[in-house]
Order: sequence, then structure tokens, then C-alpha cells
Amino acid sequence: MKRLAIIFGCLVTAVVVYAPVALAQQSSVDGYGGGAGGIQSEVESGGGAGGSLPFTGLDLGLLIGGGLVLLAVGFGLRRLARGNAS
Repeated sequence: MKRLAIIFGCLVTAVVVYAPVALAQQSSVDGYGGGAGGIQSEVESGGGAGGSLPFTGLDLGLLIGGGLVLLAVGFGLRRLARGNAS
């Protein structure tokens, strides 16, 4: 219990020390300021490559395949564990 109190105290101290530093940052100005408005108006007007937005997502086939592999491994482990238990 004493160990948990020490860990909790360290976490609270870290939050108290680092919270003002995090609030003093102006990442919104640094990250979003600049030429973003010009790029947005170019995309809206149909400029760029073919007048469409670039592909920025993942391939759905890879996601479905990965999900199926995870399901197969899960069912296989379940069947293996059930076979060893009896």
C-alpha cells in the first residue's frame, strides 16, 4: 500500500509540474498557421491532380484480411486450449 501511495504521489507531482508547461505551448498557431488556407482553396476549386482529393486511407482489403487472420488465430487458440483441458 505504501508503494502505491509513493507512485500516486509521483504521478500527482508530475502532473502539477508539467501541466503549466503544456498549457503554455501554442501548437495550434505553429501547426495550423501558414499556407493551409491556400491549399484548401486550391482543393475546393478543383486544382491539383485531377480535381480530387488524394488517397490518404488504408486499403480495406488489408484491414479485412488482418481481421480474418486475428479471428482464425483466436479460434485456433481457443480450440487448442479446450483440447488440452480435457
